[in-house]
Amino acid sequence: MKHILLVVVLLISLSGVTCGQQYNGVNFEVTRMNLEENRHKFVEKNLTMTKELSDDFWPLYKRYRTNVKIVDEKTINLIKIYAENYSQDTITNEKAAQLMSEFMALDKRRLTLKDQYIKIFSAKLPEKLVWRFFHIESNLDTMIKNSYINQIPMVNL
Repeated sequence: MKHILLVVVLLISLSGVTCGQQYNGVNFEVTRMNLEENRHKFVEKNLTMTKELSDDFWPLYKRYRTNVKIVDEKTINLIKIYAENYSQDTITNEKAAQLMSEFMALDKRRLTLKDQYIKIFSAKLPEKLVWRFFHIESNLDTMIKNSYINQIPMVNL
């Protein structure tokens, strides 16, 4: 339990740095790499597997995270667009509608990707292991999202 708490605190603190430095692309990318490395370690610590299961799991995990990273990068770019427009106070109703639509499309893409990979993982691995993995993923995603969401200012009316 102490290991879980330590990793959670680390992820939250790193993601907070990410948000505080979201306008500085270099620091943002370094922090994202640290988060991804810690995510991998957290998953590894919390999924006990035989060598055979591990050999099946990790290549799938790598493909899954590569695809998630594409969606995450689009989300980050969208947040940067929002931040730029917010700082210049240029968010019109039309811009707000566009940003909402794009954020929703990314959320849908993220869910579709998760659904696709649940099926892919389930074809090769025991269901309980797949469930545990996606439970861990969901918890990490929620913690990270909650840590930065409070730092993104709401649009001015």
